[in-house]
Amino acid sequence: QAGVTSTRSLGDLVATAALMYAQPLPTGSAVAVVGNAGGLGVLAADACADAGLTVPYLGETVERQLRELLPAGASCANPVDATANVPGETLRRCIDLIATTGHVNAVLLALAPTALGDPLADLCAGSALRGIPVVVVAPDRAEAVDLLPAAHGEFAVYTDTRTAAVALAHARDRAMWLTRPRGVVPHLDRIDPDQGRAVVAAYLTAHPDGGWLPPDLCAALLAAYGVAQVPWRLVGTADEAVRAARALAPLSAARTVAVKAYGPELPHKSDVGGVRLGLSGDEAVYAAYADLEHRLGNRLAGAVVQPMAAPGVELIVGVDQDEVLGPLVLFGLGGTTVDILEDHTARLTPLTDLDGKDLIAGSRAAKLLYGHRGDPPCDVDAVEDLLHRVSRLADDVPQIAELDLNPAIARPDGVTVVDARVRIAPRHPRDPYLPQVR
Repeated sequence: QAGVTSTRSLGDLVATAALMYAQPLPTGSAVAVVGNAGGLGVLAADACADAGLTVPYLGETVERQLRELLPAGASCANPVDATANVPGETLRRCIDLIATTGHVNAVLLALAPTALGDPLADLCAGSALRGIPVVVVAPDRAEAVDLLPAAHGEFAVYTDTRTAAVALAHARDRAMWLTRPRGVVPHLDRIDPDQGRAVVAAYLTAHPDGGWLPPDLCAALLAAYGVAQVPWRLVGTADEAVRAARALAPLSAARTVAVKAYGPELPHKSDVGGVRLGLSGDEAVYAAYADLEHRLGNRLAGAVVQPMAAPGVELIVGVDQDEVLGPLVLFGLGGTTVDILEDHTARLTPLTDLDGKDLIAGSRAAKLLYGHRGDPPCDVDAVEDLLHRVSRLADDVPQIAELDLNPAIARPDGVTVVDARVRIAPRHPRDPYLPQVR
């Protein structure tokens, strides 16, 4: 998202940097493999496939032209085996031909050591620069990654095919990122940043070290950014829970309610059995609250009573603050199994319209949201709107250390936030010398 190229190892990082420095970026995934030994060429082609690149058919015309250039016995299909006795000048002409066909986006030259000369030295007598990148694999080189000067420019030279292919794949991804539209940050109505900041400032005045917002302040903060929750009431006794359930049950299609434990030391209610769902009738609600009170003791500061929400796709929308990256918006499948599913995608704020779509598309929730096995599609626009509101909230109120909307239930008629928790922490002025990626 921020244009950072991330590799799996320091070696791959150096290899990718060398290629990006010495050669133009490939504009696609198609690679022509040219070598002086069939086995090494096949290894290079396999490495390209493993890295997500393709080794396509070069076409009848190109193969005919290669046969005219290369020694007898050469294999002119991709990967091209130019044979061990191919002169360096011929290799150079072969690369020039392939680079101008438009069939491929890069050339990987795989040169096995032979006793018949040094084709790499002959290659460097000409230019290293063409319209597409040319990378060289030379297993007999002393350095795993090297830059070899040519008459014009430099070749990136590697000792193994995997490293070369991975570097090409990263360079391809970089080229694709550079051509990606930047997107726009959408305008949002029904937001009141001043009200949101005031809620957080009042809490920090009373709690200088920060902490988890109580339900009323959490709802007020979300409401300032147009994020509405399922109706709820905070109760402190079993009798209050019964009265709240009587008022809220008619809002549920099944006329049932949920009773959820609340306490500053209970941020994860499900872990302590603090959530009771689908309760019907005064006795069930009274018993549920009494049970919570008995088991949780002094940790229980009250309970939240809500009407049961209609079923749908359970999602999690969250925020995590990073000292260097800044706020991250998280998205994925939610519910009580969120830690088991580990279905999270993340983007830096502020989210553009494209970032919001990428968050959804990158999650396993996407298949369910767009309709699965005959189910009607959910209101994806409403999910995107929720993501953008949370992004704006995280940008405007940096004191939000953590935010979880879990679950937010998506349905064909919109998205409903069922449960929310927000942790506030005091924030100090940002160090201007810390790097920023956006």
